Amino acid sequence: MPEIHHGQTRGWSAGCREDCCRAAIYAYNSKWKSDIAIHGDEARRRVDATGSRRRIQALKLMGWTLEEIAAVCGWKTPAAVSVVMQRAKVLRGTAARVEEAHEELWSRWLRGELDGQVESGLRRRSIEQAQRQGWVPSAAWNDIDNPRERPKGIAS
Repeated sequence: MPEIHHGQTRGWSAGCREDCCRAAIYAYNSKWKSDIAIHGDEARRRVDATGSRRRIQALKLMGWTLEEIAAVCGWKTPAAVSVVMQRAKVLRGTAARVEEAHEELWSRWLRGELDGQVESGLRRRSIEQAQRQGWVPSAAWNDIDNPRERPKGIAS
């Protein structure tokens, strides 16, 4: 028999009809309907994840950690950022969150909020990973969302 996760939507999907799972599925459905009411059905559509990936890569190159990126995106766990990095398509709302987070963290970086912190272990690892992967700053793109575009000013 599968494990039932009480108080979560997957508990409801597994067959639990107790108040804990009933409340979870109600909250999920209310949010889903609210998103459609506010943004229209188009907001739930998936878009190419290239721009989101490139923005996250650029943030890591600056020294931002997955935890910090996730927090600014409003996600509870850094695993959400990793999932976005692996997807070919993301929800339009997710792409907008990543774009807003990029703008905020870019501004904070420009104001010098990471000055003197780059040598911390997590920041250094973030930068080194980005460099090993060959990731580039967001300024290297004329159209960061265009999957066919190549970065400018970068030696190949």
